[in-house]
Order: sequence, then C-alpha cells, then structure tokens
Amino acid sequence: MGNPASDVIMDKAVYWKVLRRQLTLKGIWNSSYTHSRDDDWHYCLKRLSEGQIHPEHFITHRLALSGLERGLLIMRDKTEAYGKVMTVG
Repeated sequence: MGNPASDVIMDKAVYWKVLRRQLTLKGIWNSSYTHSRDDDWHYCLKRLSEGQIHPEHFITHRLALSGLERGLLIMRDKTEAYGKVMTVG
C-alpha cells in the first residue's frame, strides 16, 4: 500500500511462506507520485483547489458509528447503490 521510497525487501521466511502456502500477491496501480507538478497527486490537488472536483459528491451514505454494520452489509450485499459509505462517531 502506498508508494515505496526505495526497494522493498522480503525476508526469506516470508518468501518461503508465500511459496509453501501457494499464496497469490496482487497489486493495483492507483496513481503516480513523482514529486513533479504533473504527477497524479498534483493534478488532483490543483483541481480540488480550483473547485473542479467535489469529493463530497462521492459520499452516498453518512451513518452514525452505530450504523457501521448496516454500512458494511450495504457494501457486501450491494442492497443499495453506493459510492463511499462513511461512519462518524
């Protein structure tokens, strides 16, 4: 998770666990952060500051902390359309 600043080293014991348990490692590309003004993070920050992106529109459910289970069930069972389910408590 995140953008590593250097090489990621895996201990032999961890590597062996991956092999012996036949685990599958998966990753996903979500953004480019290169410290330059044209990377993905600066692109989003600029548009946020200009009011071109409205992240509050992505939040479809705001639940009290007591509604956490309901929120998790909505996402798991897809019983309602949702974008981001937030709990406050």
